[in-house]
Amino acid sequence: MTVRALTLDVRVGESVTMDGGRITLTVEEKSGQRARLRFLADDAIAIRKQSKAHKAGALQARGGINPM
Repeated sequence: MTVRALTLDVRVGESVTMDGGRITLTVEEKSGQRARLRFLADDAIAIRKQSKAHKAGALQARGGINPM
């Protein structure tokens, strides 16, 4: 599996499209360290929120982070 990463600075009201326009991510509001995001996607595309623990475990499994 090939993994791609892209980091963007996006302002409130701006959108990013992915997968040929099948997915649109819009920043609706930001307050402190939280942002409200709106995802618009085809019904066939699953969208799930990933917990910090799950993400850290995935990175650790790939050797991306070291546990303390």
